Amino acid sequence: MFGKSFVSIYFLPNKLLVIEVSSNRKKVVRHASVDLPDGLIENYKVIDPVNLAKILKSVWNKFHFNEKTVGLILPEFSIFTKLLKIPRLAMSELNEAVNWQAQEYLPTQISQLITDWKIVDRSSGGFDILLVAVNKDLLMGYVEGVEKAGLFPLMVEIPSVGLVRLLQKGDMANLIICKNFGETILIISQNEKIIGTSVIHSQSPDELVKTALRMINHYKETKVDKILFGGLEINEEITQKVTNAIKLPIERLKFSIKNLDENKIQEYLIPLSMSGTEVSEPSDPSSLNLLPLYLVEKYKKERLKLQVWSLTLTITLFVWISFLV
Repeated sequence: MFGKSFVSIYFLPNKLLVIEVSSNRKKVVRHASVDLPDGLIENYKVIDPVNLAKILKSVWNKFHFNEKTVGLILPEFSIFTKLLKIPRLAMSELNEAVNWQAQEYLPTQISQLITDWKIVDRSSGGFDILLVAVNKDLLMGYVEGVEKAGLFPLMVEIPSVGLVRLLQKGDMANLIICKNFGETILIISQNEKIIGTSVIHSQSPDELVKTALRMINHYKETKVDKILFGGLEINEEITQKVTNAIKLPIERLKFSIKNLDENKIQEYLIPLSMSGTEVSEPSDPSSLNLLPLYLVEKYKKERLKLQVWSLTLTITLFVWISFLV
């Protein structure tokens, strides 16, 4: 993704997950799970970016992370997603059409949001567009904390996009249920389309079942064919109650990687899912990246300056050592 190892950071209201995978994406280099103090993130918004930066610096030092270029995953509940249908237009006209239609569905004025979109299906009738939006102030709280820690964020996405990426491509519609750290994310998807999502914090299996049934009924035009479970907190009781109520085939969400046992894979499933993508600019119609383009360019330049400085220092030291010898 970045030519070297890749680090993804997943933010939850009370926890921080960081994982680094090798340049070939085949093994985990190191990982860390850190509890966040109360009040640091409230209503999914970073209250104290300076303290968040201190925690990130501590994680990098304690767990020996070296790579400073990172991808960020924001909490699912903080993001708005919508599947739009746009008539067949020239690519040059598509962005304006998406923004125009998006204003009908966005929860606030588009000027207060950071948005990006991706073409998830094409037909003779037009395009299916997955729109993702986040409050500008909310996003910048995370970015500011990461920047103050001396890191270079080049990509921002959400859990549902990563989880859908783990599925095999095809026309089959799925209900994904991922449960970790007291939070359950439910997604109805079809190929790359995210039809609908829901986040619940109740620990009751019955509440999970009710939410799943409500989603299936609400999006009844998409016939769900299969249920996929993921996360460390999916247990036999949940599995049994969901399958008894919905009566569909079930599978476990899987991710193949070395140096991590199955329980840890399930714990880090969301940050791991990000390692399967490539960094692309927010204007790319085939990908999603909630980090504004001007910030992507800024951090690319800062990263390059750091690399040049490090290379110059290395060469200087080599020359002086050779001279002294």
